[in-house]
Amino acid sequence: MNVTDKTQEAVIGTILLEESCLNIVLSILKPEHFYTETYKNIYQSILNLYNQKSKVDLVTVTMELHKMGVLESIGGAYFVSSLTNSIASAANIESHCRILIQLYLVRRLSELGKRIDFKANEHGVDCFELLEWVQKETKLITDGLTDSGVDTIENVKNDVLKDIRRVIDTGQPSGIKSSLIALNNQTNGWQKSDLIIVAGRPGMGKTSVALDFALHPALNGIATAFFSLEMSKNQLVSRVLSLISQMPVQKIVTKQMNSYDLELLEKDGLILNGVPFFIDDTPALKIFDLTNKARKLKRDYNIELLVVDYIQLMRGTGQSREQEISDISRGLKSLAKELNIPIIALSQLSRAVESRPDKKPMLSDLRESGAIEQDADMVIFPFRPEYYEMNNYFIGGQEISAQGLMMLIIAKFRNGSPGEVRARWIAELTKIDNY
Repeated sequence: MNVTDKTQEAVIGTILLEESCLNIVLSILKPEHFYTETYKNIYQSILNLYNQKSKVDLVTVTMELHKMGVLESIGGAYFVSSLTNSIASAANIESHCRILIQLYLVRRLSELGKRIDFKANEHGVDCFELLEWVQKETKLITDGLTDSGVDTIENVKNDVLKDIRRVIDTGQPSGIKSSLIALNNQTNGWQKSDLIIVAGRPGMGKTSVALDFALHPALNGIATAFFSLEMSKNQLVSRVLSLISQMPVQKIVTKQMNSYDLELLEKDGLILNGVPFFIDDTPALKIFDLTNKARKLKRDYNIELLVVDYIQLMRGTGQSREQEISDISRGLKSLAKELNIPIIALSQLSRAVESRPDKKPMLSDLRESGAIEQDADMVIFPFRPEYYEMNNYFIGGQEISAQGLMMLIIAKFRNGSPGEVRARWIAELTKIDNY
């Protein structure tokens, strides 16, 4: 008898001998994890009895196998009863289950290897498409082997109360803070597993807002990743240097400065040394590739915040652009939950904004897909009234000057109240600041 047969027999025999072990086995194994049809059928009969809330023992399992019409093909009642003969203890049941899982994985990987070899030798194969297929197939194999995410209400309750206690003791928001005090007060910071959409028309300062949301935590030691699909790494860092030095970004980008200016910029730039801020400027990035890169950043640097600029420049799957954007949106939300970090993603708004008299954006303006609104935990519209030649802006019954004003309109807040937050817009630095 080989290792596989011995392990299968040990698992089934232990269940028949000690019904109390059943819950342990059920939390780990599925029928397909058994190698031979004989043991698959016996385990399936045990599952049937469990689902019927019936007792599981030699007699009931034998009767269920008879009902299934497979009793004789597996060796009859004598074979079933013989499975308990060599079982002395149930102490190693979990270890035996893990061995079966490993043997199952080896078989599946062996089968996958043969399929990879076949596909790799097809005429005109695209290596990148093949690699993506291999990764998806590998994920299918491992799906269901990881923790199900189920937890008791007691454990979750304790975690919630512990987090509340930390907020009370420290006096700090529970989430990751931006540099804007009023926004932190309104949102309590960016929360783990949340997808935050920052959406606006061109010229509203979306990237500047996202850069502030990313840079402030990074300067405070929170590892942050910024996926810039629109600007290059150099352009993005030029903006960062402008923010920390107060030097106009145009002067840095065009390199129109003297040696004294450069020395000042070099001195101010020292603050960025060692800052856990990671930039990726891969163009037309697929959601599949972004997910893999983010997982690696989480594994290697324990990133706690991820920013994407912007959704419409990404690629997903689907026959239409709307389906593609939906795939990207769902992928970002799933990634936020998987890595347990907030993800801030920028999005374009449709031209419908321009056709309205007041120009204020609405959720229906989110471009190309309602899935973005559905998947988002928060939607923020940066809005600069001055851009539309407005002199004043009304908020809460009060009229304020539109000069240098940026409104952050929180149009959706799944765990709080929508509202509007005032910020200051400094055009020459493309920077936002407290109002």
